[in-house]
Amino acid sequence: MEYTIQTYELCKKYGDCSVGRNVSMHVPKGQIYGLLGRNGAGKTTIMKMVLGLVRKDSGSVTLFNQVMTGYQSGIYARIGSTIESPGFYSNLTAAENLSVFSRLRGKVNENKICDALGVVGLPYQDKKIFSKYSLGMKQRLAIANAIINDPELLILDEPTNGLDPIGMQREYQDRTIRNILTAPVSREKFMAAKLVVWFLWYLISICLSEMIVTAGCYTLFPVEFTTGNMRYALFLLIQNNFFSFIAGIPILWICVKQQALFYPSMLATLGSAVLQAAGLQVSEELILPACVCPWTAVSISGLVEVDTFYYWICLVSIFLCGLVGFMGTIISFGNQDQ
Repeated sequence: MEYTIQTYELCKKYGDCSVGRNVSMHVPKGQIYGLLGRNGAGKTTIMKMVLGLVRKDSGSVTLFNQVMTGYQSGIYARIGSTIESPGFYSNLTAAENLSVFSRLRGKVNENKICDALGVVGLPYQDKKIFSKYSLGMKQRLAIANAIINDPELLILDEPTNGLDPIGMQREYQDRTIRNILTAPVSREKFMAAKLVVWFLWYLISICLSEMIVTAGCYTLFPVEFTTGNMRYALFLLIQNNFFSFIAGIPILWICVKQQALFYPSMLATLGSAVLQAAGLQVSEELILPACVCPWTAVSISGLVEVDTFYYWICLVSIFLCGLVGFMGTIISFGNQDQ
């Protein structure tokens, strides 16, 4: 097992008071590890020894499989931390403070500053200076400073101190400490995760249903599956899946905007699949309204002759639906976490 942090018999004394005695711990990579203890038990001191902020009396610290014998900038650059009270410039705004600290790290990236503030729920363009911040807002800014460079290791000392209880109970996308520990900091990574879930759910619900229908037709009507019919069936399969993909783009819009995990987009995808199945049983009197509905139009496009009036109505309906979904997705992506 690969460990991010390893300590061996760390000890620290202040005079006759021992605040850390033979502390050995192993923190696996990718895991959340917590230190529990009463006030004055030495939790903060242990974190400071790990970060090299306090000289240890004895013992050893290993970070990323490298024994720490002094200050090593290459190792500490991979760590984000907030220990005790955050130290920011009182006359600067949140974005200006993060810009200063980014410059000290060697590189200022405005996109990362915007993303970090978005994760903790602080506005990027706010003109309020740090001295006007409440305790909770100061704590959020400290966390934003810790995560701004997308660190491999995050060390937070009492990260929920000063945060309002209501905000700590919000769901996945509402910028709480739980999200910081479990969700990707980068907007691109967060969006990529949503895209993957949406696309996999699309493949499962749409493509699988099409293959089941094709297999069922082959089982029930094997004589009809001649070479020519098989080619036509393959054409319909490709066409229906392509049209299903276009008509499913608005579901991606829902996926980008949603705040309650991925359930809304999953339900919307299931609903679109049901409508496509309903399109196979539309009566002749209702075929025109069904062509206007993009999800039933997907199925009807395979039932009517190509280049007929109904076929073109289906095409217009499907591609308008896809265009609206695409534009909504782009706009929502641009507004994400801002």
